[in-house]
Amino acid sequence: MTPFTEEELALIFGVVPITGLAIVLMEVQWLNALSKRTLAVVLDEVCAWSVPTFWCRVPRPVPSSAVVQALNYVFFLGASVYMVLRIFRGKYDMPAHYSPGAAPRLHQWVWALLWFNLVMGGQLIVQGPIPWETVGLLFMMLALGTGICAVRFLAVSVKFSR
Repeated sequence: MTPFTEEELALIFGVVPITGLAIVLMEVQWLNALSKRTLAVVLDEVCAWSVPTFWCRVPRPVPSSAVVQALNYVFFLGASVYMVLRIFRGKYDMPAHYSPGAAPRLHQWVWALLWFNLVMGGQLIVQGPIPWETVGLLFMMLALGTGICAVRFLAVSVKFSR
């Protein structure tokens, strides 16, 4: 694929500072309790619609790691929408050294399925003892960054296909 711009790299790696900020904010007791209650209400509403999402598997009471992952998930959705709009609606020239039609349809489907899996909450690992929560946060950062890359690859390949 083509090199990333600085703005794209900021979106891809943006999950790392968001995670750090969310972990620090979870140390404030009243904010921790408020965010857990808010996430529980939101999840109860979403899961009442029978939406096929992994988010409905979050245990109650909601753990702090789920709140951190939810904040990153919202960032991921916003970054994905921004990336697609930036490529399709903004002034986004064909990258240097890019061959139109270089990405086969199979690759485009794989990128789309990866992104769709993340939209459904496929990055969630919130249950288990403390070491698994840490692994879950690391996996979540990797997965969501990869998902933003996937949506970028898909948008570029669709826009500049033959």
